Formats: sequence, structure tokens, C-alpha cells
Amino acid sequence: MPDHHHKDNGATKNGTNMDTIKSELESSEIDPCIESKPKVSMRFHEKVLADLQERTQLNRHQIIIGLAVVSLAVALLIVVIGLSIAWPRLPHMLGYPLCKTSQCLRAASQLQDNINASISPCNDLWGSICTKYAKTPMLRPPNKPVWNLKQLIIQKELERIRTEISTLELPVHIGTVEWKLKHFYEACLDVDTIALDRERPLTNIISELGGWYILRDWNDVDFDGMKVLNNLHVRYGVSPYFRVHVEPNPHVANSYSIRISPSGLGLPDRAYYYLENDDRIIVSYMDYIRDVVISLSSTKNEAGKFAKDIFNYEKRLAEINPERVQLQNPIKTYNAISLSELKQTTSTQIPFYDILQAMFPDVTITENSEVIVTDLEYLSQVAQIISSTDRHTMNGYLIWCLVRQYLPYLSENYTAALHSFNNELFGVSKREKRWETCTKLVRKHMALAIEARLETVYPISEKTGKILNDTFVTILRVVKEKVGKFDNSVLLTQHLESKLKSLTFHLGLPQSTRTSQFIKDHYNALKIVRMNLFEGIKSILTLQRRIEEKLLQNTMPEGVFLKELFHEEPQVRYLPSKNTIVVPRSLLVDPYFEVGYPRPVLYGRLGVEIAEAILSAILPYDSLWTSNRKILSPFHMTVNESLNSMRESVECLMHKKINKEAALLALKHLLAVRVAYESMNVASSMEGHMHFGGLERYEEDEVYFITHAQTQCAQQSKQYEFLENVLYFRVSSKSMLDLTWRNIKEFPEAFSCSVANRKSCV
Repeated sequence: MPDHHHKDNGATKNGTNMDTIKSELESSEIDPCIESKPKVSMRFHEKVLADLQERTQLNRHQIIIGLAVVSLAVALLIVVIGLSIAWPRLPHMLGYPLCKTSQCLRAASQLQDNINASISPCNDLWGSICTKYAKTPMLRPPNKPVWNLKQLIIQKELERIRTEISTLELPVHIGTVEWKLKHFYEACLDVDTIALDRERPLTNIISELGGWYILRDWNDVDFDGMKVLNNLHVRYGVSPYFRVHVEPNPHVANSYSIRISPSGLGLPDRAYYYLENDDRIIVSYMDYIRDVVISLSSTKNEAGKFAKDIFNYEKRLAEINPERVQLQNPIKTYNAISLSELKQTTSTQIPFYDILQAMFPDVTITENSEVIVTDLEYLSQVAQIISSTDRHTMNGYLIWCLVRQYLPYLSENYTAALHSFNNELFGVSKREKRWETCTKLVRKHMALAIEARLETVYPISEKTGKILNDTFVTILRVVKEKVGKFDNSVLLTQHLESKLKSLTFHLGLPQSTRTSQFIKDHYNALKIVRMNLFEGIKSILTLQRRIEEKLLQNTMPEGVFLKELFHEEPQVRYLPSKNTIVVPRSLLVDPYFEVGYPRPVLYGRLGVEIAEAILSAILPYDSLWTSNRKILSPFHMTVNESLNSMRESVECLMHKKINKEAALLALKHLLAVRVAYESMNVASSMEGHMHFGGLERYEEDEVYFITHAQTQCAQQSKQYEFLENVLYFRVSSKSMLDLTWRNIKEFPEAFSCSVANRKSCV
């Protein structure tokens, strides 16, 4: 059958049965391994579960829950690690104690008041840290030549003195110190009575001295120049040609000697006389002389000629005056000589013996008495000028010296010319207020009485004493370590170490001077007349003479302390004649110091001053004094070694366009900044690191340098800057701050500023 036959053929190919072939192929393609694969290729997690079931004997559900828990734990661990990496770190300041006391906050407020956080100190140090002084053109009062932190302290101190005098309990018994204090102050304030007296108090003295040719009441024939010179020194405390004063004897410890020094110039220093003739200060000075003479009833033409004559005569004296630089070395200015030898050396009729005997009647003075002369060459030359001066010129000069000294105590009609000259000399536009003038006058001449009362009202507490003494000890230890490492000769090192070992530290008045009896005896010679300022001023001279006599008689060992504590500008000072450091009370009150102020503030202010005073003991020129409170012999090897020890650093600073003496003073300050900084770090390591409320973002070293920098912030007139440089070798405040920034690398480093390629001189 065809259909059936065809079907069979379809299942056969080339005589082969296709079903058979297919069956054989399927059979032959099955690998034993492949056959077991379906069992092995079961899902991985199922196999894991099976293994876990077999090992743990747990059922499937329990194992799934366990795995889920483990996975969640791993995920959480990863999250925690990630958060710990990304989480903000704890602020550094929160890792240490934070001072939030009222004292810390007050100190912080003082500093913040002068900081401009938007300005980087790396780019503009003055604008960043002294922002008030940089931004406020007239921050300086118009009656002040300079305004800074120290001037603020002085101003507050004057206000305290005024308050203390004004609130003295009444009635005040006549003749008591309190009575003298109050009526001396009130006599100064009583401008109406002063105006009524006009020029009479001064012209009466001129008449006693034989008259003044410019006032046409002088007789050439009767004029005795040496007699007038004697009376001016003895009776009126005026010092033409030379000055007589009492100072510690540099060769006999704890004793005093009479010293004779150059004097007699109307301008602050010989350097002023070398200014151009048309310089405003020179013109103003001659106008001042002219106007004063006119106010005393002279014609304008005569007064103008007199002014020129006086200026030219003073210029002759200025030419022989030693430069101030020469007066720095105590060895060179120590020239002990007997009065008889002095007379022979100067070959003059200057009555030194008569003057000294009359000035100090209770002190035994003979021709063989020894005095100290600052500059023998000057006295010899001034003697020649005196001998060659005609009687007319000498009368004019001697009486002018008297007028110049007593003029400030006359009425406004006579002092107007003086104020005008001072405006030009100091760069001020207004005179100070009358109460300020009178308070300064009382403080100058009755300083002990004032200070004793203020120490009662504002006592130096035991805690203050401990803080300051600990600060002194820490700084002294750092200085001693530096001296031990310094590359000096054995002799110089021993000399310096001996001074540091015996160095003492003193706060405020000596205890013995605060007693009522001491103060009463001290002012016993002072006679104050009610509503008569001029007589009070004359009596002040008598008081000063009696004090100097006590010093010469060695009955007042506290004398040198009293002198150094009563400077107008308060400062920590080193006294070489006592080898001690004194800190005036006015620096131990707000705003300069308060118990509880942050450590960097303490070290940035008083710490630097204490360090500078300690360094003064071992750096030129006070290093020339020994620990036994005597000066070295000029032939002692230590003298040259001491002077040479600072030569390299001084010469380095001189390249900054400042003179040698200014460089030496600046070097001492720079070293003090570094020593105080290192001492603060020592104290911090012992007491622990801290941060301070209101200054949280600043580290201790930043607060230290900000504090110190702000003690240098100032506004000062150009005239005052010139005067400070000429008289005291001080560079301007801004220049000093710049020197500190450039030479103390820790300063810019504290603010993360670059110090690369910067040469330091210290």
C-alpha cells in the first residue's frame, strides 16, 4: 500500500532508522557528571541553609532569622564606622576647662574691644589687633601727645587721686599732712586768687635777685653773677649751667652722694638746637620767650631781640652738652672728685663749695668732700663760657632760667605763651584741664602722702602678692636657664648668675613708709599757705632739700624706692643700686591687672614688664652693677664682655634704621617678650591648659600675643615720637610692634602666618 510504504520511508534515511539514531544519540550525550548536575545546581542559599541545618540542627525558619540579624548588625557596624569618620570632631576648646568668671570675661572684653576678626594679622597686624587706634583718627584726646593703655591707667589714677583729696574727712586739723594735701590742691585750683596776684610773686623774686635788665630795673654795677647763681640754686631750686642732686653712691652700697650734672637748656635736649632755624619748634620757642617777656612789661622789639639772644646763648651751652648716649654708661659718668680738685680742674670762680654748703647745711661739707661729676669736660667748658659771658648777657640768662621754672604757677595771662609753645613741642591742640594739672602737681610733690592713702583704699592683697611673686619666680627661673646656656666667659656668667641669685622683688610702698609717723616726719618741713600756690611751690624746695639731706646722712634707706615708685608713667623697674625690682601699686588695679585675669593676659602685660626688668639686671648698662650694689671698675674684664655680648643682635637691629641705643632698648624688649612667653608655657604645663570665656576661639599663645600687642597700640603725635626717640631712645609703638612680629617667630606662628625667609635678630 502506497501510503504505508511512504511512511516507512519517512522514518528511514539512507537505510537508517531515525528513531533508533535519535535514541542512540540521546543516550550517548548523557555524561555521568551531567546527570548529577541537577542535584548540585540547586540554589546556593538553599545549599547554605541545608548545610546550616545540618550543622546547627535548627530549622529553616530559625536560620533565616539568625542570618537576618547578623546582616543587620554588619550593616549597623558599617553605618557607625562611616558616621565616626564623617562626624564633626569635638571642638578643641571644649576638651579643656573654660574660664567664665567675671574677671575672665572683663579681660576678654578689653581685648575684643580692639580686635577686628575680619582682618588677618598676617596681612595687617595693626589693623587686626589695634583696630580702634587704626580706625579712629581722634582717639587720642586733643590735650594728650600720646594715648595708649598706660595713659588710660594714668588718667584713672589721677581720677582716684582727685576723688581721694575731695573726700578727705573734715575738719582737717591745721598742719596735718591731710590739711597740707587738701589746701595745696585747692590753692592750685583757685585760679581767681592766682589771677589777682598777677606777676607779683615772680617779679618779687626778680627784685630780690637784683632785677632783670629786660625790665629796666637792673643795675649793671651792682650785679654779682656768682651771687645770683648761688641764690638761684640754693633758695629757688633753679639750675642754670649745672644741676646739683643726690643719688646712690655707685661705689659704696646703701649710701648717697652729691652729683653735679649738665643743665640749663630751655628745650628738652641739645638735639633740638640743631634743628633748622625755621623749624616750627624753634620759631615757637623764640615766640614763647618773646611773649613771656612782653607780658612782663617789655616792648615787642626788645622782647624779640632778647629771645634771639637767649636762644643763641643756650645754643652755645647745647654745643658743649654731652650727647645723651654718652650718659648711659654708669662707669663713664662716675667721676669722683673733691671740691678743691674740682675748682682747680675747672679753673673757675663757680662757687661749688658755697652752693653745696648752703643747700645742705646739716651735712658736713668741706673742700675735701667728694662729689660725683657726670662730665668733667662739660664743667670745664661751661666754666670758660661763664668767664667769657658779659654781665648783661649773664643777667638775662640767669633770670630767664628763674622765669622759665616759675612761670607755670602764674595766671592764665602769663601762661598762655607757655601753653602755645607746649602745643607745638608736644603736638597737642588743647591744654589739659585744670584739675588734671593740679592733681599732677600734688602727686609730684606730695607723692608719698597720696600713695599711702591710695594703698589703704586699694590695698595690695595677699592673693595679688602671691600671683605676682609666682610670676616673678617662674620668669626668673627661665632667665637663669638661659644665662646658664649662654656662650659667655666663666667670669661674666658668674657675675650675671650672682646678680640673679640675689635679685629681690617688691610690690608697692615699703612697709615702713606707710606709717602715720613716717609720713608726718617726711612732710614736716613743708609749709602750705592757704590760697597761695606760689608760696607752696617755694616751700616744696625746702622739703626736697631736707629729704636729700636725710639721704646724705643715711637716715632714709627707703629713699630710692620712693623716687622710683613715683614716676608719672607707672612701670615695673629695676633698681641697680638695690638689685631689686619694684612694681607700683597703680599697675595692680583694673584695667591692667585683676586677680583672676587669664594667665596669658597676666604674662602679656605684667609678665613682659617683669621679664624686661629682670633682663635689665644682666644686660647693658645696668649689668655693670654688681650683686653687691656697686658698679664695676672700668678695667674689669666683665665690662667689655658685657657690652660686647649683645653686639651682634644690636647691629642686626640697627639695620632696621634705628640707632645703637634704640636698638639696645628694643633688643631688651624683644627678649622680654620671648622670655615671658616661655615662662607662660612653663606655668601652663604646671597648672594645665585652659580656654577663656569671650576668647574661646583663641589658644593661650594667641591670647598672650594679642594682649602684649595691645600694650603697644597707641596714637601719638610726630613731635612726641621725636621727643621719645631723642630723650629715651624709644622707637614708635607701631615700629616696636612690627619689630616684635618680625623677630619673635612664635608671634606670627601663633596665628598660622608664614615665617619663611625671615631673619630674626634675637
